[in-house]
Amino acid sequence: KTGNIIEKEVQLQNGRTSLMRIFPYVRQDKVVNGVVLTFVDITAMKNLNDIISGIFNASPNAIMALRAIRDENYRITDFQYLTANEATETFYGKKREEFIGKSLRNVFPSSIEKGLFDQYKKIVDNDSTARFEYPVKCNDKEGWWEVMAVKMMDGVAVTFTDITDKKDAEEKLRSNYNELIKAREELKKLNAELENKVTDRTKLLSESEERFRLVSQATNDAIWDWDLVNNSIWLSDSYFTMFGHEKESERIRRKFWLDKVHPEDRARVAEGINHAINNNSKQWTAEYRYQRSSGEYASILDRGYILHDEYGTPYRMLSSMLDVTQLRKTEQDYLNSIEQRKFLAEAMPLIVWTANPIGKVNFLNNQFASFTGMSIRKGKGLGWEEIVHADHLKTLKKLWKEAILKKQDFSLELLMKRHDGEFRWHLLRARAKKNDSGKLLMWVGTNTDIHEQKMANAILEQRVAERTIELKNINQQLELSNHDLQQFASVASHDLKEPLRKIHMFSQMLNDRYMKDIDGATEYMQRIINSSERMTKLINDLLSFSRLSVEALFEPVQINNILEEVLSDLELAITEKSAVIVVDEFPVIDAIPGQLRQVFQNMISNALKFTKSGVQPKIKIETQRVTEKKFNSQVDPEGAFLRIRISDNGIGFDNQFKEKIFTIFQRLHTRNEYEGTGIGLAICKKIVDKHNGIITAQSKEGSGTSFIIILPVRQSS
Repeated sequence: KTGNIIEKEVQLQNGRTSLMRIFPYVRQDKVVNGVVLTFVDITAMKNLNDIISGIFNASPNAIMALRAIRDENYRITDFQYLTANEATETFYGKKREEFIGKSLRNVFPSSIEKGLFDQYKKIVDNDSTARFEYPVKCNDKEGWWEVMAVKMMDGVAVTFTDITDKKDAEEKLRSNYNELIKAREELKKLNAELENKVTDRTKLLSESEERFRLVSQATNDAIWDWDLVNNSIWLSDSYFTMFGHEKESERIRRKFWLDKVHPEDRARVAEGINHAINNNSKQWTAEYRYQRSSGEYASILDRGYILHDEYGTPYRMLSSMLDVTQLRKTEQDYLNSIEQRKFLAEAMPLIVWTANPIGKVNFLNNQFASFTGMSIRKGKGLGWEEIVHADHLKTLKKLWKEAILKKQDFSLELLMKRHDGEFRWHLLRARAKKNDSGKLLMWVGTNTDIHEQKMANAILEQRVAERTIELKNINQQLELSNHDLQQFASVASHDLKEPLRKIHMFSQMLNDRYMKDIDGATEYMQRIINSSERMTKLINDLLSFSRLSVEALFEPVQINNILEEVLSDLELAITEKSAVIVVDEFPVIDAIPGQLRQVFQNMISNALKFTKSGVQPKIKIETQRVTEKKFNSQVDPEGAFLRIRISDNGIGFDNQFKEKIFTIFQRLHTRNEYEGTGIGLAICKKIVDKHNGIITAQSKEGSGTSFIIILPVRQSS
């Protein structure tokens, strides 16, 4: 009646499927006079469609097809959902009938803001494919989809894959990696603390040769002792054990040691040591590669301590070589996963453990089992308490409980029982791992065997205490001896000078009254008088030298005022010699005025005494403030030290004797040439030493002499 065509799939009795079409039979006069039926076998097509539909809906990923909707200018304005598989309902949280046949803009308006519509449009316009990650929020849950889209006729075929778990795993990996980086920094910090401890230990060992040898045998570090005077090196037995070289003699040349430093590091190491020695540094440290007997190179962390004598001259260098090859190799390994972090824990030569927030141990490395003899399984939880000394276990529990409440790191030295029953000292360090909000997540800890260091420190502390008592007794004896010496010097000088005065006086009277008429007697008598005068001067100089040991207080001193007094006292000698003296303007410094006056008196007197015949004496007294207590220190207007230079144009001397002249009773000329006792410069040096300064001389025969003095501007209390 309607004239419409009807199509329907029908199942035949033979099991095959046909498409039945019914349409009206129209005669030539356009009158409907019945129907026409046709059957088309679509069994193969039906089976194929069922297979495709099964695959389509079996996929766990969302699969859909969209048709482009265009305006009158053939521009895409929207997309219409044509079909979608069952998984799409899970992704969208909607039934398919809610979006099939509807537009993308209406169903998911957020796709416009997040750029999904533009991506689809670009794929259709450019006939391309795209693959990208897309943030979503569905059913109040945030996540990530991986979108794969390809052009299909005038539209797109799209696949959504939920990658939220993958993204979460990546975030966890990043978090674990950051934690590994922090662990590495903690290892560096521990390493730095270990370096400081070894440096302190090396310094203490250098105070006693016997204790140094004892500890060098007890430690695993390779120890070397460089005699700077003889340029020879002593190497501990652990050196030859560590590197496998043959021991040729007790002391060897430094070249033997230096030649085994890697060629690329050798110049840097040698330069670093020389720089530390030449700049009066007390410590030196370097990391370099050192050759084993097998030809392989080990990574070495070397820490040295430089010893100086009473004049500040370096004479010996002690150093400890720590093999950090394994540590450096571990630092180079990729810390990208939990397994790598576990490997790092196992590779370290110390016990590494982790615990949950309430302190139950859940991980122990193999070093725990090796040391304690207890299985790792038994040690977890609270099983590890069995190997902690009872006296320390209570302290550890209390400390850990407080740390849990405060969510802070803690450390403790304690005794742990080894597999053979011996208790050994360990340093336990525990770090509290927290999230960004401050919540305690876990504990990460290490136990380091410090038994050797602890025992060595105990021996050293005992020796230092004994030596301190010994030195205190010696100082008391020296003080008594020094006091007696002062009294003796005073009495002796008085008792010696009294008969000398009588010898001088009576000799003068004999010479004046009776020797004029006796041939040759006057000359001999004059020799007696001159000798008594020299003896009197010698006694006075010795008394002055001994009095320098008496304690005196520093006070602010105007050096120019002292120089004016000295020049006034020497006015007669200056006038006789027609000497020209130029004096700089000096700052105020802390000093002992009487002693400083004696220094300038002796220096200027010597400059007036040792003059060249026929040459007008010229004396310059100059000053500069400098940064350091060194003769060649840089000039600094605000420097902490004062450099004083006293120069003359006198006879000079051979510069090889510049140290000898400061020794008491040492002279470079006979009494017949120049008078004097040989004590003056010794007094000057002792005064400069007492002022915490240094003194030297520079000279050349026939070209004058310069004395250089370095004094602190301010003395420490």
